[in-house]
Amino acid sequence: MKAYLAIEVTDHKLRYVVIEKSEKMVHATRAGVSNLTLDPSAQGALTACVRDIIAKENLDIARIFLTVNCRDTVIHQLTFAKMSKADLDVLVHGEIEKIPAFAEKAFDSIYREQESENPAKSKVIFAAMSDKLLQYIINEVQQTRIPCHELEIAPLNLTGLLTSADLTNSIQSFIVLNEHATNLVVFENGQIKYLYTTNTGTDGMYPFNSVGQKQGITLGWAEELKRVLKSYSLENKKSIDKIWLLWDKEAAPKFDVYLQEQGNFSVKALDLSQEWVTEPINPINLLPIVPAVYYFNKIQPAFSLKQFFNTFEFNDLITKSLLVSALILAIVGVISGGMILRFSLLEHSAFVQLKDTQKKIAILQEKSPEIIDLKNQYDESRQQLLFQATYVKLLNRMSWSEVLSEVASELPEELSLTSFKVDDSGEVTFTGEAFTMGSIAHLLRQVNSSVILKNGKFNYLSEEVVKNKKVFRFGILADLRLDDQS
Repeated sequence: MKAYLAIEVTDHKLRYVVIEKSEKMVHATRAGVSNLTLDPSAQGALTACVRDIIAKENLDIARIFLTVNCRDTVIHQLTFAKMSKADLDVLVHGEIEKIPAFAEKAFDSIYREQESENPAKSKVIFAAMSDKLLQYIINEVQQTRIPCHELEIAPLNLTGLLTSADLTNSIQSFIVLNEHATNLVVFENGQIKYLYTTNTGTDGMYPFNSVGQKQGITLGWAEELKRVLKSYSLENKKSIDKIWLLWDKEAAPKFDVYLQEQGNFSVKALDLSQEWVTEPINPINLLPIVPAVYYFNKIQPAFSLKQFFNTFEFNDLITKSLLVSALILAIVGVISGGMILRFSLLEHSAFVQLKDTQKKIAILQEKSPEIIDLKNQYDESRQQLLFQATYVKLLNRMSWSEVLSEVASELPEELSLTSFKVDDSGEVTFTGEAFTMGSIAHLLRQVNSSVILKNGKFNYLSEEVVKNKKVFRFGILADLRLDDQS
């Protein structure tokens, strides 16, 4: 019987699930993990790893499904003013270029525009992967000579498979805990409503039950996500009914229990056994299964990545066409070598084209100072954005996840932050909402006594009545203690 291989490629390992198709159910018969350091310069390493899995499991593989989950991929959400598709294409491309991991790199990307609560604005969810990584992975898998035309960036299309009443009867969210990052997704009826990403993953937290630093990071991570969910509920005036957790259950069998007991964070393990698979599996293995479920059940994903394959197939087609064309031209050249008249006509045509080209060159030379000036302005603006991103990342030795966790752990329960910004001069801006003035004053005192902040002061303070209850909106300015962090 033919089997199917679902693969998830991460930075340091390759997860795989062996699946079989029966009617409309996916049977996850086996699963495992292979050590693999993802390095696009290591030609043949990924191919060899896949072949070793096939040999070890003694499989006759009909198709491979590929999921990529590493640092050179990104999914993100932004809100823009309404604009044309052409302008949106440029804007999304520019936003991806601002991400340090994609600066000065070629990449392929997709995005989807969806309506927001504000009619004048639209939400855009985009995903991107570096061309170098994409080409390496596709070429490696193609060397196995097993069909593979389904590609997924985890966890972009997971929400489309959540169909039971438990998962669609209200606004809910799920947390995907990976090795290098955490994705928080708020969804309703299979539609993504909000995306949030932290740079804290299992590599920074496990073992979660150890005494000391990792335990503190884990609890800080939980507090950060609780603050984000609370801020979303306040901003959208909607409550989140359930929080589902997707993580490596074999590496940490009781992580959900630990969060409940130590972090006071109520989560429920995401289990699709009654949805698409017949046997209970490690929750993290749902990620590689996603593209297989879409393929077998002929479901069109909200974010199709087939264009990523099309780009490289088109390039291969162009290369083959050029080779064939070159061969045909060589044959024609030999046959027509004695046709002097034809040669004379071609020579005349080339002379006319040369004169036309020279005219175009002259026009371009006249315009070149203006074009060069525009390019220099763009390079200066882009370099400034990259400088700001790098500057903020290097301001101190702690990750921003740890900084925000330290600040969040000291905040009053009745207060919620809505933004936290740092500019290239080291000025920090907090904005938020609270139900009492006392909690805002307490936050200001915490800022002034912080080891990383100083000179806290109000930027603005306003009062508003929401559902017969006073809500205070505030802004606080402060400075980073750069002299203390050096």
